[in-house]
Amino acid sequence: MPESERADELDRRIVTRLGELTADDFRTEAPPAAVWQGITASLVAPAATAPTPIRRSRAIYAAVGVAAAVALAAIGFMARGGDEPVTLATAELTSEGLPGAPEGRTAVATVVDRTDRRILQLDLASTRPASGEYLELWLITPDISGMVSLGAARPDGSYDLPPGLEVGDYPVVDVSSEPYDGDPAHSGASLLRGRLETTT
Repeated sequence: MPESERADELDRRIVTRLGELTADDFRTEAPPAAVWQGITASLVAPAATAPTPIRRSRAIYAAVGVAAAVALAAIGFMARGGDEPVTLATAELTSEGLPGAPEGRTAVATVVDRTDRRILQLDLASTRPASGEYLELWLITPDISGMVSLGAARPDGSYDLPPGLEVGDYPVVDVSSEPYDGDPAHSGASLLRGRLETTT
């Protein structure tokens, strides 16, 4: 293959690799000092022989860019501990004792820490709201004196917890059927409810 075609193929591969990177790959968490030392040593280590000149310098710059991006992605991955979520609390939700709720409905809610944010995961695919209404997820204090909406039901079953909210203060998970009336308050029609229990 001619040199020009090889260089073009390299450019295409570089663009493809860059397109696979996400914003999470460029987070600026500080890695351990040993990680930086290893990267610095590999980039500045003197070569045993003089490198062969390459005519297409832009390919060199692009290759260096890809190497740096991959290094940053690896650093972010290690700094996040492999991005493994940590389970903080779970709750078994049931329709038992809720007036007007279909009997025998159950679900499991899980609060996980994903390093950058906390998420409540809850699959509501088997729960249906009343006709012409929608499902909304809530966290409520034990004495029902305060409640926080986590929003309408999401297809992915993932809900961000507000920063600073303590799960221990709002341990009751509630799923309500809400009318499209513009009123942000709880409708009073709960379909599922359960209490979060910490796992640590």
